[in-house]
Amino acid sequence: MRGKKKLMSLLLISVLGITAALSGCGKSEQDVAATPSANPSTEATTQTAATDDSHMITVTVPSPDGATTAAGNGGQTGGGESSSAESSEAGTTAAGGQTDVKAIALTFDDGPYTYKNVTNRIVDALEKNNAKATFFVVGQAVNEWFPTDGPEVMKKAVSIGCEIGTHTYSHENLNTSSSDVIKEQVEKGCKAIEDVTGQKVTLMRPPYGNAKQSVMDQVDLPMIQWDIDTLDWDTKDADNTVKVILEQAKPGSIILMHDIYGASAEAAERVIPELIKQGYQLVTVSELFEIYGKELEPHHQYYDARGDRDIES
Repeated sequence: MRGKKKLMSLLLISVLGITAALSGCGKSEQDVAATPSANPSTEATTQTAATDDSHMITVTVPSPDGATTAAGNGGQTGGGESSSAESSEAGTTAAGGQTDVKAIALTFDDGPYTYKNVTNRIVDALEKNNAKATFFVVGQAVNEWFPTDGPEVMKKAVSIGCEIGTHTYSHENLNTSSSDVIKEQVEKGCKAIEDVTGQKVTLMRPPYGNAKQSVMDQVDLPMIQWDIDTLDWDTKDADNTVKVILEQAKPGSIILMHDIYGASAEAAERVIPELIKQGYQLVTVSELFEIYGKELEPHHQYYDARGDRDIES
């Protein structure tokens, strides 16, 4: 069978080569690059928000402050090996996606966070550059922390084509939660988003990247991880965040950022036009997988759209 497939491939290549020569419009297939490992964040910290320079309001904002291999994912870290095994000679994958498109997905966790217009600045930068991103929203931020400004910026994000997925309601570590808590966190988190946008939530990012098999079995949504961790949650340094993205960016990547830091908003404002200048399409996670012909399925985890890395345990 393997010999027959190889023979058929050679015949197909020959036919395509002859057709291209006759038409004068042959295309070369772009090579598929290997995907480096990510370093999922796993711990939470507390941030303090201020309404102005003299009045402080304590607001619990879940944000990672450490990085380890994701023990809840069977000891696997994000990333993995990309494979071009499904690429055809015509520049499309066997699933019908495109291999010659430079598309990438920026993702932002833990918002909306509208103090000092952090999420607002990111959405404005996307709109200014005709770009899109995916925001993994904490329901508590919508309903309790920023009940007025939060929904407003979410609606604007949706209006320019951005995607909003759930990051649970209160950023619980699902790997250590009971079945009842997992169910409540997901349902309540989705409802907070759907009440604002009127759109059904179709994606989830588990807090801290933690989603062991028993968690995935209970959640009827695709789990979106990442293959590039900007470490913005650790450095809170715009220069470093921009540097990491530009050095590691590649077609099909999912980039992890957090829209709760001013430095991350600054980094987004700088890196969005630069990525576009380099020929990247900045799309939502769902669009990214559609472009590369990959189907997102519930109860599975995904780290990038080119390597199709799916960790099930």
